[in-house]
Amino acid sequence: MKKDDVESVSGESAKEQTIMSSVQASPISTMVLNESEEIKDMDFFDTRSHKIRISKRNRIMKQQLNIDSLEDSYISFFSQENFEKLVQKQMENVKSMENTMVYKLEPGSCFLWFVLPKSSFKDVISDYEIKKCKKVFKGILCKLPDCYEAHFGLGKILAHQGILDRARKHLKRALDLCPMDKLYKTWNAALQNTAFRNRTEALAVCNMFKGMFAEYPAQLEVLWGMMRLGFCKFLESPKDLEQPQVTAARIREIDDYYGYLAWSEVFMNDGLKEKSLHVLHELIRCFPTRPEAYFKLWEHYTKNAQHKQALQIASECFIRVDYPEYSVITSLHLAKSNFLLSNIHKALELLQQKHIEKPIFTVYLYQYGKLCIKTQDITYIPSGIGALTEVLRNCDKERLFKIYYWLYKGYLILQEHVSAVKALQNCAKNAKNSKKAEQIKADLKKNNKFIQSLNAAELWLGDQKDEKWDKFKGLCEEIGAFDRLEADIMLGKGFWKLGKDAEAIEYLLRTLPNSTRPQGYIQVIKFLIYKEDYRMALRESKNMLKKAKNSPIQVWIDAHIAYALSLTHNSKSEKAMVLLKCLGKTMPFIPYTFTPYLQNLRKATSVEELSQAAEKATEVSINCKETSFQLENFFTPEYLQTLNESKLNTQQICYKILQEESILTEGNSSIGMKSLNLSEVFNKYRNSKDSGSSMSSLTSEKVNNIMRNCEKGCFNGYAVSSDPKILYLIGKIAAKAGVLIEDGLCAIEDYISVLQNSLKNMRNEIRAMLVKSQLLVQVEDFETAKSILIEILPEAQVLGMSTKEGKILSILAQINN
Repeated sequence: MKKDDVESVSGESAKEQTIMSSVQASPISTMVLNESEEIKDMDFFDTRSHKIRISKRNRIMKQQLNIDSLEDSYISFFSQENFEKLVQKQMENVKSMENTMVYKLEPGSCFLWFVLPKSSFKDVISDYEIKKCKKVFKGILCKLPDCYEAHFGLGKILAHQGILDRARKHLKRALDLCPMDKLYKTWNAALQNTAFRNRTEALAVCNMFKGMFAEYPAQLEVLWGMMRLGFCKFLESPKDLEQPQVTAARIREIDDYYGYLAWSEVFMNDGLKEKSLHVLHELIRCFPTRPEAYFKLWEHYTKNAQHKQALQIASECFIRVDYPEYSVITSLHLAKSNFLLSNIHKALELLQQKHIEKPIFTVYLYQYGKLCIKTQDITYIPSGIGALTEVLRNCDKERLFKIYYWLYKGYLILQEHVSAVKALQNCAKNAKNSKKAEQIKADLKKNNKFIQSLNAAELWLGDQKDEKWDKFKGLCEEIGAFDRLEADIMLGKGFWKLGKDAEAIEYLLRTLPNSTRPQGYIQVIKFLIYKEDYRMALRESKNMLKKAKNSPIQVWIDAHIAYALSLTHNSKSEKAMVLLKCLGKTMPFIPYTFTPYLQNLRKATSVEELSQAAEKATEVSINCKETSFQLENFFTPEYLQTLNESKLNTQQICYKILQEESILTEGNSSIGMKSLNLSEVFNKYRNSKDSGSSMSSLTSEKVNNIMRNCEKGCFNGYAVSSDPKILYLIGKIAAKAGVLIEDGLCAIEDYISVLQNSLKNMRNEIRAMLVKSQLLVQVEDFETAKSILIEILPEAQVLGMSTKEGKILSILAQINN
């Protein structure tokens, strides 16, 4: 750079400091004042008209206003009407000031890297997107190792995950393959490691940015990176790099907003904190819809424990800013600020609502679970554990350590030590170097003896040998000192393993009333169903459901599934399916998956819509060309007509459930449908012979209000579970009992879709295809059923699924006969 250029830019820098000192002046009032000074005295202009006509200033006005003859238009121009129009136009220009000199970031820009803290960078894209895109890019690179677009895409995702070393390698490879791409160059420069250990490393990155600046002198990301390098202690200004003040002045030349934002960072680095904060506040006042200044202020106030100020900033940002790429960050900031000010209800309610709106962003659910556990309030912790357990199913693996850490803390508070230790062990497997990792190691060492006893007991239960019973009992006693319920369940399983079935059931039934958790009852109901004591299983389900009331959502669902199975074995299959359909409302939206039946269950706001979920799913499937799920092959109008009576029975059961006054209460936990005390209603009406309830009352305001409340859920009970086993059970019960076949087919199709797109479990897929073939046989679509069975038979044989293999052969023989 020439000396004159440096002096010019330095002068601009001094000018910027002058501007910053006077930035608080109102731009509107200043411009209007200047305008009024120009035309403040009409008599003066009349008496000096000849001077005005030859004035240089007047010639400029003539040129700007495009007036052909100033002399001819003089009177009309300064009339009151035109004067008001001129002022109004000027004020409109001022009001739109924030839209002037707006630097448009290119698609895929890495400027977020300079605005957000590194811990927030992963939150701006969803975990679903990370997992899916990562898988796609890796698949491409396996086939085409030199695909530069795949290298660049994978590098960006790794950067969002915080895996920077690998990200840099892929970005460098993309740049080597496509050296002229501007976006690749920018990302590669922005992600350079700036934690320099010596001057040599700093100079290498400095020279890279200087080369980028020579090629792209007006690129915001390049200028910002240069400004940040100017703060480095290993570099000398202006010997190695121009001063940060000079770079901030350059940014100001391409955009007012980013220029002043850069100056605020320069001031903060120079120790001029008050001046920096003043600039940020002025940016918010003058540019209220742009987000970066809000984020800078929020970070400062939160870091310095000024939580009231942080909440005010977060609230203003949440209301005013509408940038899609920042929407997650604004919501998380507002939730965190509310939580830090003990507005727990507001914080968790916001996270709940945002997850309902955007379920693919599991960070909302993670933060919800984390904050629930941080309250250390027994009211919230079960819901928090349920949320974190759900996040484990869909999250990016880089979150695993933190998720297991908070699960460990939550289980400790609930005194569920076996679950806590298992979470602790998983946490240790995913630990990285941090203070929390050191704490985890210390806690593992502290619980070492308990872990050894637990592992030895589980090993004995999984072993085929029956010896060393006394040793196993001793291990259970050691475990019982920390977690009595888990020890009792293990002893029950031990009796069962020894063939002492009656003793196992008797022992569990004797000890379970002392526990407040339902897991023991779930186990004993499995034993009772296996022993075909169905009446006892149904009776014990009542006690189980009472204890499941305040459990995490996964345990609550398991309890109600056990109850549904008890109903099925007691010839109450339709009631069981209604219950499972209600449980379907706890499932969230599953992206990249065609699940029309599930979506209709979730969206049902009335009993009629709940009972019509299969019909609506069938219509969607028939009209959808992107799916092979074509139910018109077997759901003919004649067949659907035969199901009217069955549908009526389902609606009557639903009506009896929903008309019960005690169904929804404020104290119940989990999502809205969890608050439905279905077990009590079903038991109350299990012997009812009254089927004449008027269906017209289904549209009553009372029922509709209940269904709306179910959709909203009660605050401290928000919970979702994407485990699709509910769909599988609907299909299985429909196939076994021969009821609600259309619901069974729709549910099993959705289940298969979820397996194929997310879980990729071949054993479960074979089970599901077997159930589907059984349902197809029910509707006499033998050809389709046969083709499915022939397809899955060799796979079942390879996987050693002998029981399923036998069923497949049996159905094939039935079809051939």
